[in-house]
Amino acid sequence: MVKTIILLFLGVNSLFATNYNFTEIRYSDALDKEISFNGNISFNKDALHIKYLKENKSLDYSNDSLVYKEDNKEITLDNIQAQKIIQYFKILILVHDSNDNEIKNIFKITKKDSKTILLPKTSLSNYIKKVELLKYEDEIKQIQLFLQNDDYIKINIHDEI
Repeated sequence: MVKTIILLFLGVNSLFATNYNFTEIRYSDALDKEISFNGNISFNKDALHIKYLKENKSLDYSNDSLVYKEDNKEITLDNIQAQKIIQYFKILILVHDSNDNEIKNIFKITKKDSKTILLPKTSLSNYIKKVELLKYEDEIKQIQLFLQNDDYIKINIHDEI
C-alpha cells in the first residue's frame, strides 16, 4: 500500500513540475570572461523557478511576471532587463515542453546529428542570434543562447531531481 501511494504521488508530482540540477555558464564578450553557476530549475505549466545554490539567488517566472530574490529580499529589475529574462525563460519553457508548433512559429529549425539549431524569426532576433539544443536519447542535455552582443548563456542539464 505504501509503495502504491508513493508511486501515485511521484506520478502526480511529475504532472505538475519537473526539477533538474544544472550548471549555467555565462560568457561576457565585453569582459572576455565566463562565470559559472550551479542550481536547480523547476518547470511547471507556463512557469519556471530557478535557484542558484551558492549565490542564494532565485528567479520565479509565472503569468508573465518575474520575481528576483537575493538573500531572501526581492530585487526590482529595470523593465528592459526583466523583459529579456522573461523572453529567455519563455524559450526554456517552450523547449522543455517540446511545444513544436509554437517553436516553429518563432524559430527556423535546423537539425544536425544530436544538435538542433533555432534561428529567431520574430523580434527575438533583436536579442538572440540563435539557440542550440543538444539532445541525448531525446532528452535535452544542453541549451545555449547566443546573444546579439556576442555574449552567451550555456545551460548544462544534469540529472532530474
